[in-house]
Amino acid sequence: MGAAYSRASRVVDTEQSLTINVDDSVAMGAGHPEKIKSIARLLTAENQKKNRRKEQNEVGNTKENLNILKQMFKKMDPSVLKTSSFMDHGDIHLSFKYDPDSSNLLVKVICCRDLDPKDLRGQSADPYVKLFLHSSSQPSHVNRTATVKNTLNPNFNEIFSFEVDSNAFAESHVVIQVWDYDVLDKDDFIGEVIVPLPGLDLDHQAVHTAWYTLKSETNLTITGSLEVSLRFQMPESLFVSVHSGSGLTNLYEDDLPNPVVKVQIPGIQTLYETTVQKNTVDPVWNETFEFCVPIEEFSSRYVVLHAIDEGGSGENESLGQIIIELNNLNTDAGFHGSFQLADLRNSDRLRAQWFQHATLQEFREALVAHAAFRQPKFLFQSHSGTKMLRVVNKKAKSEARLRIVNGIPVF
Repeated sequence: MGAAYSRASRVVDTEQSLTINVDDSVAMGAGHPEKIKSIARLLTAENQKKNRRKEQNEVGNTKENLNILKQMFKKMDPSVLKTSSFMDHGDIHLSFKYDPDSSNLLVKVICCRDLDPKDLRGQSADPYVKLFLHSSSQPSHVNRTATVKNTLNPNFNEIFSFEVDSNAFAESHVVIQVWDYDVLDKDDFIGEVIVPLPGLDLDHQAVHTAWYTLKSETNLTITGSLEVSLRFQMPESLFVSVHSGSGLTNLYEDDLPNPVVKVQIPGIQTLYETTVQKNTVDPVWNETFEFCVPIEEFSSRYVVLHAIDEGGSGENESLGQIIIELNNLNTDAGFHGSFQLADLRNSDRLRAQWFQHATLQEFREALVAHAAFRQPKFLFQSHSGTKMLRVVNKKAKSEARLRIVNGIPVF
């Protein structure tokens, strides 16, 4: 009988030895059912361990490969991932109450509905809510609800308190963010809503309760301005000049930005961009771009200028946008002045622009399709060593290269 145990001890080596040893062990253990059961339990346990390890490896590899895919699309256009959140990402139910005597603001996070799972292949989420007060005069502690497992419609019913001085009430906002907890990776941002306190009208009602639609994350730290000019020449030539920038946001302490400005008029296919100015928060361009816009369309047209840090720390990052309405333009005198940059991705104008910009929509759909069908096949496999990946979109005149070292994107 010792031979049976000896052979059984080698079953963990290979699948082939598993088949041979099972047959031999059963034959040699005939007439001893307890011995056979013991061997069977051992084999079952080893197979279960092997399957669990395989599943964990597959999950890890899938996350790594999806991250590589995301980064490749993001390098082609930084707005692909971030402005994809122009799509609504569910709703959150909130309640507010303010006591001016104690300067105490109560915020109740009631529930969420129809959340959008951020994992490209996911069908559910483990959501929780972060909330904090944004005010120039009063920094706020970040509060957090408990995590609700495996649902897109979580109930929280948690109340949080903020001290808001009456003098700061008019300029304060409550920022509410919904996140998806991820045990293996960084938590995924689902969406946020920024609620200006003056708009709650708590002077005339004791409690304000409402549903809010979750939008993309707004960068409240954007600074700086762009100096631009507009000139119209009959019959339908609009010249947009980007002269300079001043005090642009420095996103990374160790690297100054490399600013570039993209210029477009939604509904018109032409998209221009300036040259890249290296390592500066005060770039100078003095570049002019011509758009074909009949004067009859000025009432419904507007110019969007998007400042971008092109690869200062390996990734393209938004430095803010400005929007210029053409219906206010004096076509005889033109315009020359400065506009303050801000994160306008959640503005109605740019949300409308998202649906008009077919190329960006195709980028997003392509990203989701590649993830869903695990294509290209060479990407969705284990990566070792160093590889250089390249993706090209001829229609968008865009290209990205990404170096992979042992499955990790290197910028």
